[in-house]
Amino acid sequence: FSRGLTMTSFYTWSKAIDEADGDGGAGGVSFYNRALEKARAGFDLAHRSVTYATYELPIGRGRKWLSGGGVKDYLLGGWNLSWIQTFQSGTPVNFGLSGSPHRYFPGLTIRPNALVPADRIKIQDWQIGDRFNNNLKNPMWDIRSFSYPDAYTVGTLGRNVVEGPGLIWSQASVAKNIKVKEKCNLDIRFDINNAFKRPNFSNPNATVNLVSPGL
Repeated sequence: FSRGLTMTSFYTWSKAIDEADGDGGAGGVSFYNRALEKARAGFDLAHRSVTYATYELPIGRGRKWLSGGGVKDYLLGGWNLSWIQTFQSGTPVNFGLSGSPHRYFPGLTIRPNALVPADRIKIQDWQIGDRFNNNLKNPMWDIRSFSYPDAYTVGTLGRNVVEGPGLIWSQASVAKNIKVKEKCNLDIRFDINNAFKRPNFSNPNATVNLVSPGL
């Protein structure tokens, strides 16, 4: 800290559980047992880490080099570098279905059958592919992991059992304070959001349509 470097880091490990996402408790797979819908809340973030780092460059008035003030201090002195790094896990994904040839109980939540464990639904090492060509974009979910439930059943896949993409967000700043008068300061600041231009996505389509998988 004596050399102008300050860093603060926060980490949160949490879990939010509920029985409904924004529907006031209505619906679900059964009208008679709401506990069947108990799962991770749709807004749950299991992991979140935020680190702030600030470094005062050792140049300018009151610092190691060029501390005498003057024009050099106005141009080169008093600069501070800042970095904010955020890592965040994804929110849960709740799958639905469409295109099924079967009839189901009205008013209930119908989900597809899971043919594999939940951790295998998300494609490993997923990448978006060509983001400028919809025909060359890669799916995040393996459509072969699902099947339609039989008529008047609700499907075997649980609520919010798969986690969506996380967030990696980097912010940088270069700032300088120039003292014009005793009660007047001039701040010069240059900020960069998402410094590495990393794409971050919200949860993709989670409606399983085995008739038209592209929908």
